[in-house]
Amino acid sequence: MMLRRSNGLVMRQRRAAIAIASSENTTLMFGDLPALNSATAIVQLATQYAFSGGGAVPRRDRPALLQKVIMARIPPVRR
Repeated sequence: MMLRRSNGLVMRQRRAAIAIASSENTTLMFGDLPALNSATAIVQLATQYAFSGGGAVPRRDRPALLQKVIMARIPPVRR
């Protein structure tokens, strides 16, 4: 897993936005996170995502901080 800074159009309008992605899994995007209090929740979600088998982490299973701030779920591109 890798962390990378993004200057994407949607992300620019949001404070502390993240996306968790994999070429074979659904991409999850979250925005408007409290910058100083999100690290633990992000690490927990990244772990859940890695073991999810497809990137689907149900809302009820996500850390509380990330249950209401999802911006998008993008399915993987199948070739």
